Amino acid sequence: MTRTPSRRAALPRRLLLPALVVAAVTALAPTQAMAEADSVTITSPTPGTVLTLGDGATTLPPDGPVTITFVATGSPATCALDDQAPTPCASPFTFDHVTAGSHAVTVTAGAATDVSAFTLGFVIIGDPPRTHQAPGSVAARWRVEGQRTWVRRLKVTGLFRHSRVAVRCLGRGCPSRRTVSTVATRSVDLTSFLRGHTLRPGARIVVSVDRRGFGRSTFRYTIRWGASPFLFR
Repeated sequence: MTRTPSRRAALPRRLLLPALVVAAVTALAPTQAMAEADSVTITSPTPGTVLTLGDGATTLPPDGPVTITFVATGSPATCALDDQAPTPCASPFTFDHVTAGSHAVTVTAGAATDVSAFTLGFVIIGDPPRTHQAPGSVAARWRVEGQRTWVRRLKVTGLFRHSRVAVRCLGRGCPSRRTVSTVATRSVDLTSFLRGHTLRPGARIVVSVDRRGFGRSTFRYTIRWGASPFLFR
């Protein structure tokens, strides 16, 4: 009895080998695309931006809205203003009832974080002239490793006699004692207040100098990811 060859056996060898290669590649191919990597970039406000609210009225509004925009990929984004708890958000996102002064907004998407510091002010009619600020300057040195920042030096110099110097730390990594103040003559070293504390992005260090007959001098540092803190006066 004559045996009929199978259809596969009847295929020429030059056609059978490519078919096996295609089948092997198909079996090894992933069933779905890899997840997109986490990344986030705040596009507005950029660091150092001074925002103004108000229509020239003779009275200051107590607060106002601030809208941020950002680009985030990968994980869902969360937004936080200063020390507030993060909340799920999408660009554009508006923070309501933001008071005048210095602020830092933090946007996080999974393992990615971006921080932007800005100042919010108000425009009014007849804004009184500012007095001369109290003399003093801050010398600061930092150690930055990714999301961790340490203070290596924080010293205020050039002071007049009987100047009152205060330093305040707000945010993640700050010591339990948030504020310390002292009266100095020429200079004061504030390094010990923050030595050994690991500061995280979004934390703020505020150094102020008061002297009778002068306006207050304020130095505001905002901790950033992978870069030296941003200084705003």
